[in-house]
Amino acid sequence: MPPLRLLALAALAGCTTGLDAYQTVKSWTTPTDPAVDTTPTSTDTTSTGTTPTTTTPPTQTTPSTPTDTGPTTVPWANGDPLDPPDYATPPTVELAAACADIGVPAELDDDEVDVKSHDDNLEVRTLTSPVAGWYELYDVEMSHQGTGEWNESAMVRILNDTSWLGAPVVANCDDQWVAVDPDNYGEPGDDLFYLGTFWFDAGDNVLELEHACPRIRAGSCPELEFLDDADTTCEANDGNSAHLDGEQLCLVAPAP
Repeated sequence: MPPLRLLALAALAGCTTGLDAYQTVKSWTTPTDPAVDTTPTSTDTTSTGTTPTTTTPPTQTTPSTPTDTGPTTVPWANGDPLDPPDYATPPTVELAAACADIGVPAELDDDEVDVKSHDDNLEVRTLTSPVAGWYELYDVEMSHQGTGEWNESAMVRILNDTSWLGAPVVANCDDQWVAVDPDNYGEPGDDLFYLGTFWFDAGDNVLELEHACPRIRAGSCPELEFLDDADTTCEANDGNSAHLDGEQLCLVAPAP
């Protein structure tokens, strides 16, 4: 049997080993302070006492529907100077209709205006419009001489505070619309004749009437010159006078 002293030493050694093991396990299993999780979490404001943030949705407006109440009101979406009519088809050059049935009369400060091929090829007048907007301008035919003069062609510009240059929406010669002599193959008529689509201010506008021959002589749009009669070409010394009837001007709203 081992001596009592040896047994005591062995027991003491075993207790020390077990305490060390216990302290090692305890130090591994004792949780430390957890790291703070900075990942934001969604808060269910319906189950907490926090006041929810209210987001106001954008106001929904019901678009208005244009109403055609007659030719004296601004038709369709016609009131935007930056949004001219977009012609899917060319405008109607001649209308066999009375202005009162299809449009609005406009007033000119002269009963008649005429321009000639060489001298006196530009005239300026005041046109008074009862409405503002994009309108097609019609008058009775500019030509009156039939085959006596083959190039009674001219162009109109409408200038005002909104449209400083007065250029038409549709052009057939540079940036201008030339109303081409219509009566070379028939008698002069009284149908309404298309002069261009313009922006009109309500009230006074400046109307410029310019003969087409100076522009043609300068090399623009030669296809608009009639060469059937050598005595009345744009080069010939003939008047080829083109006229406006100041009492027949008519504003017609473009088709929507």
